[in-house]
Amino acid sequence: MHPIQCVRRSEQDPVKLRLHGDSLRIRLSAADVSTLTTSGEVVCALPFSNDKCLIYRVLIGKENLEAAFEAGAITVRIPKLAVQGWDKSKNATLWNGTAGKIRVLIEMDLPCRHT
Repeated sequence: MHPIQCVRRSEQDPVKLRLHGDSLRIRLSAADVSTLTTSGEVVCALPFSNDKCLIYRVLIGKENLEAAFEAGAITVRIPKLAVQGWDKSKNATLWNGTAGKIRVLIEMDLPCRHT
């Protein structure tokens, strides 16, 4: 892993993180999904006023869903086969499952289609 700087991402292209009870939900923009499929990871930081950050990342793993919290970072590894072709799919949900005691939902944040 490389060090992560605590910087704000563009407000127009945010990764959305939601924690509730025993569940973790991550919504990735289309650009983030493209980054994930090409580079194998998407990393974000939520800066706090004391120069500390909550880091959250989605990585392509091997076969099983994994979720961990270590050294101030939430890391979710999703199976490589689940990610292949997702950037071209119209399916919003990439992964809905459990990693240990945590329920994990990873979605693509699709644009609204108002007519």
